[in-house]
Amino acid sequence: MNLALLPNLATDFLIAFGRIGALFMLLPALGERAFPTRQKLGLALLVTLMALPVAQAAFPVHGAGSPDSGVAAIGLLISEILIGLMLGISGRLIMAVMEMTGSFISQNVGLSFAQSVDPSQGQQGEVMSGFLRMLGVLLIFAGDLHHVALVGIVDSYINVPPGSAVSNGDALALAVTLVSATFSAACRLAAPFIVFGLVFNLGIGLAARLAPQIQLFFLTMPLAIVLG
Repeated sequence: MNLALLPNLATDFLIAFGRIGALFMLLPALGERAFPTRQKLGLALLVTLMALPVAQAAFPVHGAGSPDSGVAAIGLLISEILIGLMLGISGRLIMAVMEMTGSFISQNVGLSFAQSVDPSQGQQGEVMSGFLRMLGVLLIFAGDLHHVALVGIVDSYINVPPGSAVSNGDALALAVTLVSATFSAACRLAAPFIVFGLVFNLGIGLAARLAPQIQLFFLTMPLAIVLG
């Protein structure tokens, strides 16, 4: 297959869409399941069209972002998709902070058994996690952070040029750093509730030892929810 028969612009657009389309699948707020698929696809195509000049300048061969052979072009497209997925997962961990914080809060105030259908994920989840996730989406749009994401998409072509080999060690280091930062941020956000749960459960344990005949669980559970 000789891609010289195809317009260079169309091939450039397809390769650029590989990274941007993969990013839009996972971006916070824009990548939620509740976001309509057609609108998401249209927005990804529009952003690809706007970022195409920057992407073309970063391609291995300027003006012919597609290499001469079809195999090389497919290899470059797969590489772009993997880079987009890696960057998208990195951004997705922002929402994981909110979900993990909600989980910590629910466990310490007695709401872990309260499950509801999360429209953004299409599955059941804790009520507090769903609330904080929706709050996070609201803050992203209220604070214009989606503009930061769009700028980051364009800048990714400068920091990670198409066709560049991403080191496995660098990818692993990035994953470890982001996961540890996510867990640390969630713990800091939920710290007051963690301390409250520890002190409250310690008090219940001491009271249960002093008065074992009293069903303290049924008496203290509403109190834990109200105080939490």
